[in-house]
Amino acid sequence: MIPGDLPVTFQQGDTSSIALNWTEQGITPTTPGAQVNLTGYSGVMQFRAVVGGPVLFSVFTSGVSSNGSTLVLGGALFNIIGTFAAADTATMQSGVWNCTLTSGGGDVSTVAAGAFTILPLGE
Repeated sequence: MIPGDLPVTFQQGDTSSIALNWTEQGITPTTPGAQVNLTGYSGVMQFRAVVGGPVLFSVFTSGVSSNGSTLVLGGALFNIIGTFAAADTATMQSGVWNCTLTSGGGDVSTVAAGAFTILPLGE
């Protein structure tokens, strides 16, 4: 599967989120098709300065960051939701991001990726 190319912009120091739908047609910001059932899946969103670089920040379905950021799968309106606490976005830097999901059977799918921009305070 080719991941959806989704550029994301956050204001530094704001609580922010990335809400996605994984449908039969792929990743979309709306709901044109039936959602993929994510029961039994786990996931991670990762942020890096450059493609292939070290992970600078990540959020997993298996826990909550020390500042309260989360990744939730299976919602009714959007079936992938990453929510990022203000304390976490305050220290993020621009670069690239990706969202990878793993099925209960071990199949790994990078469902979305793209450029990631942090707007400094005051912009």
